[in-house]
Amino acid sequence: MAPPTDLDLDPDDPPPSYAEATSTSRHRHRNSNNNQIDARRYTLATISSTIIQPVYAHIRSRIDEPIFPQAFSLYCQSLQHYTIGEGQVSPLYAVSTHGFGMRPDMVIHRGISRDSPPLATIDHQPFSHSTTITLPARQGSGFLVAHELLESVGAFTRIMSFSIETNASGRGRERFEWRHSRGFEVETLGGRHSGWKLVRVSNPPLSILHPSSLYAPLKRKYSSNVLGQSSDGKEVVAVWSEVSWSITKVLRFRFLGTGADGSLGDRWAVMAVASALAIWYRERRSTSAGF
Repeated sequence: MAPPTDLDLDPDDPPPSYAEATSTSRHRHRNSNNNQIDARRYTLATISSTIIQPVYAHIRSRIDEPIFPQAFSLYCQSLQHYTIGEGQVSPLYAVSTHGFGMRPDMVIHRGISRDSPPLATIDHQPFSHSTTITLPARQGSGFLVAHELLESVGAFTRIMSFSIETNASGRGRERFEWRHSRGFEVETLGGRHSGWKLVRVSNPPLSILHPSSLYAPLKRKYSSNVLGQSSDGKEVVAVWSEVSWSITKVLRFRFLGTGADGSLGDRWAVMAVASALAIWYRERRSTSAGF
């Protein structure tokens, strides 16, 4: 018989009477029921003598499980300690920040502890708008350590660009741009009316991938804006915005389209999240410094 689970416990099921427990004829007739009752008693005794601790660590149970959920938030634990998770009580990753002149400026950790090894590190280059994002080598991934550059596109534009290998390109490099936006993708996050959207610049416009006769019904079908489109027709693969109405929730992030279905790969996903946090952290420090 399979071991009972919490779902097998029925608080309304009374214990057997003395007659039921001692009657031979009834014992034969109710043998299976009594076995279940005994198992329930054993399970209850085991549970009552055990302190069950919540498990907050993010453990990927399958190799194809995404490294990040489709939507998550960044929560502030202290001035230099943040967490990434779908809820504040269920963090997936720790994020630590450091003061001016410290290196690295920000670390996304591989677990919920700030002592965990880095998933990505963020270093803002002094006297420039460029940021170096380091992606450590991951066992079994086939990728070596990489130092990717997030840089401004033009002096008077709010666009930050990076390129990285993606699974969709057969590990060839694709270019992406974070663009400041007030579009509907940002509005769906429920935060501020302005934010940033990540555009897949290297890919053909959506009008080519999805002809207008097909793309319009798709856009109407996905009320959660699974498909997003930039003003130049490119696909929007992620979006984030700050949250102004919460004390602890700092920003909200969501993957869209091919960014959400996993086809771009884990390394791209880490770069997308790290670059978003890099932009947010630089803006936060500039505001604090009065720039």
